[in-house]
Amino acid sequence: MKPTSLDLLYQSPNTLLTSTTMKINVLKLYSLLIDETIAAAIEFYLNHSYWKFDPHVGDTACQIRAYKIAILAKETHKAQQEWYHIEVLKQLSYRINKLISSLTYESEHPKKGKNQQPLKEFFTEHELIYELPKDFLFLTQSFLLTKITQNDQKDNTCTNRDLLCEIMKVSRKTAKKIMQHYQTSLAKDSVTFIKSISHPLLGRKISDRLLNELERADESNRVALPCYLVTKSLLTLSFTDDIPILIIIKSNTFYESKRFATLVFKPIKGKRQFRLANPDEIEPIKNKPCIVIHGIMDGKFITQQAKEQYIKKFMDIGLVNIILSNMANHPQYFNGRLDGIDGNPFNIFLERQLTTCVDGTLPAMEYIKKIFSMEKELTIMQKRGMTKGCCRANPSLYYMRHIFCDTIEHQLSLLKINQIDNELYNPKLMDYNLGGKAKFASAC
Repeated sequence: MKPTSLDLLYQSPNTLLTSTTMKINVLKLYSLLIDETIAAAIEFYLNHSYWKFDPHVGDTACQIRAYKIAILAKETHKAQQEWYHIEVLKQLSYRINKLISSLTYESEHPKKGKNQQPLKEFFTEHELIYELPKDFLFLTQSFLLTKITQNDQKDNTCTNRDLLCEIMKVSRKTAKKIMQHYQTSLAKDSVTFIKSISHPLLGRKISDRLLNELERADESNRVALPCYLVTKSLLTLSFTDDIPILIIIKSNTFYESKRFATLVFKPIKGKRQFRLANPDEIEPIKNKPCIVIHGIMDGKFITQQAKEQYIKKFMDIGLVNIILSNMANHPQYFNGRLDGIDGNPFNIFLERQLTTCVDGTLPAMEYIKKIFSMEKELTIMQKRGMTKGCCRANPSLYYMRHIFCDTIEHQLSLLKINQIDNELYNPKLMDYNLGGKAKFASAC
């Protein structure tokens, strides 16, 4: 079913509006959400401010949303088409506010009779429902939640509910409902997106069954899939979609955290690996969407002069293996661990499959073999992450903190630098072990 503007509200379409005041309050919130939808479309399609679509959802799927944003951003031909929808939404906003004025007058001069009406019926009667373009709901929810995403004193990501109260002009209770509704919706969207693109990695028969059985929900009804498996699927596709990756590395010491290196990688055509982009390749893609990965490394013994040795080690292990080692050591479902299975969700799943029958749609051994392979691979990558320095417990090489979509140009402006560290190294170093000499991941 296609989304409509009614889906912007957290209330059910069957919610009974029992008074004129209640109708006015819903319309005021609806008007603000329509305005947020317009602003989101302008920022994304016209201003290309992709960094404004980086919401905190509470799952471990920031890489999914980053990839989806990058894919949508590549469809630049849609900008003119979306402008039409923006104008329609502006007209809708005008009609909503006109109705609010009319109902406000009515509330001051009440008439006798019943005033109860289901929300959807009321909106339909006044022609206030508009069928949203495919990605508008996703963009609006991402845009609004990004506005209230902040980092606390320990640099952990969190949401500011008080700020949402201010933006939406609602109570803390209502703000919580909006926030939870949007987080749940975005988590579900992420899972749906992965299910639609995982066939190249897993095969269609195995993909549909496996992903459905691995899906988990938390106490807030947010759904998620294992972080490691999700990332493998995205990496498989990224080699054909030709989306560059910007790696930002901060040196972390007891006293401070500062930028140590900034690198741009491009997929190698025909191979499932990445290489450092040549300096002359970076300028043409500076304003195009890219995947940005922020991370830190233990900087106790690192100096500026040691950069070249660091890059050599980075390339020796390989970007794909560094990403997967990080993801293997990351909580697999949510930022808070889920029922003790976050470490390796394939363990319990494999045990269950070995003690139950697999239906006749897929040979049991083929299915169990795939699960066993993933369980073994995840265990290996968890150990590698620890020994190679690609996890929170050992960030000696690179510990990934966050993934989102932006442009290289904007990130450079935030870092207050004008060049990428690719330019500082001997070209021979860029050709050294393009894909990563240590091929300990069978991921891609």
